[in-house]
Amino acid sequence: MNCEDMVKIPELENVLLLRAGAGGMKNIVRWIYFADCLQCVQSEYKVEDYIHGGEFVILTNRSVTDNKDTLIGLIGKMLAHGISALGINEGQISDELIQYADGNDLPLFELPEKYPLIDLFQILCNKLVLEENNKNLEEQLLFQFWIQNI
Repeated sequence: MNCEDMVKIPELENVLLLRAGAGGMKNIVRWIYFADCLQCVQSEYKVEDYIHGGEFVILTNRSVTDNKDTLIGLIGKMLAHGISALGINEGQISDELIQYADGNDLPLFELPEKYPLIDLFQILCNKLVLEENNKNLEEQLLFQFWIQNI
């Protein structure tokens, strides 16, 4: 699934509002990572221990999002490890963050503050798992066809 696919999921029609980074809408989303921990802003936190590439990162904790320099520094580390998109609650997206996301082709989605993130997680994870299962099934069918025609 890529970022374009995410916004086309009917259950998320009014949930993912693209605010910046439209150039990265083809970025592949492999999984979701909630980076709201307070440790995220501490110096001993190493984002590379948690980011493996392809994540749609959700940040909604104001102690993280309200400090623009720390936030952009954290996102920069995550970008270096291949995140695909970023989701932040409404009212927590600064103009600087919009410029940064646009400059890095990082899709930045505004999330409704009152929307339960567990629902977002469940919907996206179900779609990602289903997509992976379908891919595995297709590979198995192709392999069986190949074996039968040797």
